[in-house]
Amino acid sequence: MAGLDPGAQATLRAALPGPEPGPRAASRAALAALRLALGLPGVDAAGLTDTTPLGRNRSWGFRVEGVSYDEGQSPGGFPRIVDHRYLETMGIPLVAGRYFTADDREETTPVMILNQAGADRFFPGEDPLGRRVLNGD
Repeated sequence: MAGLDPGAQATLRAALPGPEPGPRAASRAALAALRLALGLPGVDAAGLTDTTPLGRNRSWGFRVEGVSYDEGQSPGGFPRIVDHRYLETMGIPLVAGRYFTADDREETTPVMILNQAGADRFFPGEDPLGRRVLNGD
């Protein structure tokens, strides 16, 4: 994989009509849209994300397990919520570890993929594989 080729990508932003849907209804709608997209002529791959590349940023605070932080100084990041197809669809290569799979679901052990900048920032000089992060300060 060579990385993102914007000339070979298309994005679709969709919103459900009516009041804000609950997470399960939104998930069902997104999966239905994904199945439709995968059935279109010329579509070789498709994935889901909560925001486009270089789209909006929101920060989530987290702590690296086993690391002490001063009050209110735990690190944060700018997460993207993606499905198991997204990174490969976008041509984003892995340096280490594994891609998400269809077996990574809400009710299973949480997993994350960290970019190189995050690995260097939060685990300087260390191997981040197998390390745990915890939500919040």
